[in-house]
Amino acid sequence: MTDTEVRGMRRRGKLLFAAIALATASCAAVTPRSSPTRVLWVRGDHVYVALGDGAPAAPGDSVRFGDRGTPVGSGTVIEVVRDEMAIVALTSGSLARVKKLERVRAVIAHAPGAVPASLRVALPSGDRGNLLFRCPDRPPGVPRLPEGLRGYVLNEAQRSERPIRLRPDPHVRPPSPWPDTLIVHYFENATDEEIALERGDVDVAVFWPGELSRRMREDARWKDSPRGVRSRGIVAITGADLVPAGLDSSTALALDDELFRGDLEWTGFFLPPSERGPGQLGIDESLPGAATLRAWLTRRLGTPRGGVVGRMAYVDAPFDSAAAPGFQPLYRITCPVVSGPAWRRTVEAIGAGVFVNMAVCAPAAAGGR
Repeated sequence: MTDTEVRGMRRRGKLLFAAIALATASCAAVTPRSSPTRVLWVRGDHVYVALGDGAPAAPGDSVRFGDRGTPVGSGTVIEVVRDEMAIVALTSGSLARVKKLERVRAVIAHAPGAVPASLRVALPSGDRGNLLFRCPDRPPGVPRLPEGLRGYVLNEAQRSERPIRLRPDPHVRPPSPWPDTLIVHYFENATDEEIALERGDVDVAVFWPGELSRRMREDARWKDSPRGVRSRGIVAITGADLVPAGLDSSTALALDDELFRGDLEWTGFFLPPSERGPGQLGIDESLPGAATLRAWLTRRLGTPRGGVVGRMAYVDAPFDSAAAPGFQPLYRITCPVVSGPAWRRTVEAIGAGVFVNMAVCAPAAAGGR
């Protein structure tokens, strides 16, 4: 079979899958699915399998097919379409004589340590910021990779290219589970980044705290994505020996939920509300969202009656900084690392924190420790 015939077959399979999805949508509410995976179509030695929620697949995974408990074939996933359909190449057996494909059940076994040939990562770019910080307004440089990671090369002439392509070193292969080629895209707009992820233009996308839309968070394809912690940068109360009475634990958690959609990581301090009424919590004017934060605190706590007892600020300090006189860490900076189910295992194997720290951003206005 020629490459042209294979590509044509895959295109026809995808069209058939779309037609079947439209035809079955109207009865989905009354017809329960008996299995998270089911065979849609067979063409030669290729089997097209529908993937249900909780049944992710990735290229390289093995698949066993059974008809009423009798094994009829096995194969390997060669392509996944929008995390909804897997194209399986049969390596043994045949489904040609199966009369009722709806009775065939597909069991997917994930390939241990499968390494993708390439991985496309989306990162925030330029001066794109959020309520807590804004990156310097300059072209993004080379992504920050873990110290000691080897296996990639980037010539000086390629540093200004977009996207940045970290190609395999001819002398050293990247360690598993890193891909042979790492492709990094930068986005100045979070909405554009979401669109690229949905269209399949990128595989993994990093978003600043609070950026990811509610629609993406609730979509079954992207929900429950892990968050990674930035190695530097925390939100802290400075200039007071104690956390100010105006920001008790309940208020601190509510602020994260309402303004950052729960993306920040609370340090876990506990302080009950003060019976004397809130003091005045100052907001560092260098924070891009200073006005928003101040307005939210006023709505939550009312007009402060006491004097200034501290200031909320973004501090360029290690994420695990401890409390000290005049310095109380409130939140660590954590960011959603979003990918489809097919790439979730790769993200987990590499580590969500690694992806989050690829984005180079050191706000010049942030205080330091």
